Amino acid sequence: MDLHTLIILGLGVSLGFFVQTVLGFASALVSLPIIMLVATLQEGIALLSIFLLIFSLILIYQNRKLIDKKIVLKMAIGAVIGFVIGVYTLQFGDPDVLKRLLGIFIICYVLYSFFKNRDIKIFHRLGFLFSFLGGFFSGLYSSGGPLFITFIQG
Repeated sequence: MDLHTLIILGLGVSLGFFVQTVLGFASALVSLPIIMLVATLQEGIALLSIFLLIFSLILIYQNRKLIDKKIVLKMAIGAVIGFVIGVYTLQFGDPDVLKRLLGIFIICYVLYSFFKNRDIKIFHRLGFLFSFLGGFFSGLYSSGGPLFITFIQG
């Protein structure tokens, strides 16, 4: 791996985790487009998954007393099923289609962020769907956090 590649990877991961630290999520949404300048989609997601696992374990340990176990249990089944399907899709899906899907996902989240001050009542009843999609996008792009947060805030 040459120096140029390492600099781009370091910049992408650093910028993504800076955003993660400030906002509490979105590291993959920021990092992945930068990392994909020098790596394939699968390589970038594998790299981010390692960092996200370490980051998440630290956060869980630090906040273990504040975690609402009822919400975690409610979301766990859908998230696990979605995660398995997301990893399978990443492994066997067409990279060009997956990149377009990532772009659509980012645009949809930006639109949601624009309208999030309004109370969208349907989110209250779609717990399984949001946990499934959060797991799916976590397995596919390591970026399911916005969907989990959308449901929890709703």
